[in-house]
Amino acid sequence: MRIEVQAPGAVAAALAALGRTEDAAFSPSGRRLALAAFLRDRLLVLDVTLSGTVPAPGVAFTSGVLVASPDLCRPHGVDFLDDDTLIVGNRGGDVVVLDAPRGSADVPEVTSQAQGRIASGPQGFVQGPGSVRIERADASQVVLVVCNNVSHVVSRHVLDRATYTERSREVIARRWLVVPDGVARSRDGAWLAVSNHDQHCVALYRGDTMGADAAPDALLRGLAYPHGLCFTADGAHLLVADAGAPFVHRFDRGDGWNGVRYPAASLRVSDADAFAQAATTRDEGGPKGLALDPSGRVLVTTTVAQPLTCHAAAPLLVGGDAFVAAAAEATRTAEQLLLDRLSMVRDAEHITKSISWRITAPVRAVRRFFIGGR
Repeated sequence: MRIEVQAPGAVAAALAALGRTEDAAFSPSGRRLALAAFLRDRLLVLDVTLSGTVPAPGVAFTSGVLVASPDLCRPHGVDFLDDDTLIVGNRGGDVVVLDAPRGSADVPEVTSQAQGRIASGPQGFVQGPGSVRIERADASQVVLVVCNNVSHVVSRHVLDRATYTERSREVIARRWLVVPDGVARSRDGAWLAVSNHDQHCVALYRGDTMGADAAPDALLRGLAYPHGLCFTADGAHLLVADAGAPFVHRFDRGDGWNGVRYPAASLRVSDADAFAQAATTRDEGGPKGLALDPSGRVLVTTTVAQPLTCHAAAPLLVGGDAFVAAAAEATRTAEQLLLDRLSMVRDAEHITKSISWRITAPVRAVRRFFIGGR
């Protein structure tokens, strides 16, 4: 499953230096890949060449550019508007539109100024924008979806294409969401999937029935802490990265996205020792960023310990006994985690009423901002 990538020395060094990496996204052409370096306040944009057949693709990162900006503050989510323009969700700041300059083999660092902005702040529902996905774009406007980690809502925003000024904003999902931490849209626009981090599930909504208080049409369970996710091109499958377990899961649409679903197949992306070393908290250690290239050949993942790994997508999509067994193992692990969490919540009810807990709340908030978690 894992692909050994080819990369010149400077590109490999730039990857190794990223540190904690969150979202990943392929450009529409599939020839560029963007990675969000959360603690470095940088984006690494790589030029990608794919080769080989569907079952056994080859991957080469030939060049790249490290994008810096005064408008990057804990970048968490990223998506391409086109091959040269990025939309970035900053958990510590705003949603911004940035140029993605062309790179070279020596991976220069280039400073980019925001071309547009969706302001975040305590007075509105845009708070802690952690994940972004472009819904549609044409010559006149850009429509994008934002997961707000702090206000626990998913919002839709319309930008003017020429100036990137915001024309409108609205809440499109809120009910039952606790830290929406990833978002994906099916290619036909019919479905939107949201990683519901602290509820240990993914919520799926029909695009034509979404509203602030609408209930999800389907819930995907058997997950510890869902993070990055993406639909396959035909919309038949949804792939989900589990930040709290060493798995990427495949869920199947079947006769329609409805009711409660569990993983049909799962791919283990790190061994037990590597996962244990990276799992500094219950919601870390597993894959976070997740992207499938437009041709459907290559699946990329990011983790706290490994800035980027590439996998052949076909084996997971086709399945097989080993992948089904891994799904069963992952489901058991996630369900036990949920039971443990319920027990911890009951115990915590007594702790959070104490004076010392309230006094130390600012310290915990600062630690989450600078050190991480989710």
